[in-house]
Amino acid sequence: MNSVCLNWKNISLIPYENKYYNFIFDCYQDFSARNLFTSDISIRTKKEFWNIFNNKINTYYHEFMIALNNNGNIPIGFINSFDYNSNDGYLNIAIFIEKKYRKTIFPLEIGLVFLNYLFSRYPIRKIYCTVYNYNTDSLNFLKKAGFSLEGELQKHKYFNGEYHNMKIFVLYRDKLEEISNKFKYRI
Repeated sequence: MNSVCLNWKNISLIPYENKYYNFIFDCYQDFSARNLFTSDISIRTKKEFWNIFNNKINTYYHEFMIALNNNGNIPIGFINSFDYNSNDGYLNIAIFIEKKYRKTIFPLEIGLVFLNYLFSRYPIRKIYCTVYNYNTDSLNFLKKAGFSLEGELQKHKYFNGEYHNMKIFVLYRDKLEEISNKFKYRI
């Protein structure tokens, strides 16, 4: 895990600290949004969740950062990378933003800051992000942010009475400068 704080216009990304555990726990308890960022839909006590999450922080997540609104340093979401493969040069990312911030500039800023950080710090060629076809906000965000559709797993997840496809998006290192310029991202 890192110790770097990343800032841009409206947001900051900071490394996960235990003081944000209640925020993370509450996000996982929001059953209206949980299906957007995790396939783990088990109901757990706070203690059970703590043990599982702590284990993931130490073994599964490559980077895990809390997204703060710079106006008051209020947590508004989190972003993480996982399945880092240094030999083949790729990793996966996942992001969660609280509902009231999803249609703002915040997700784009969080994504750009994190992508730039990952590409500048690690020898990766590409970054993957998967999303289910019912998650239209994320689908639109990934397309707007410059990710391209690389594949689709048919009827991959059962949710809300039916099976849904999982789309696999990718962003290659050589597209990052173009995207950063498009959104005038500079630190």
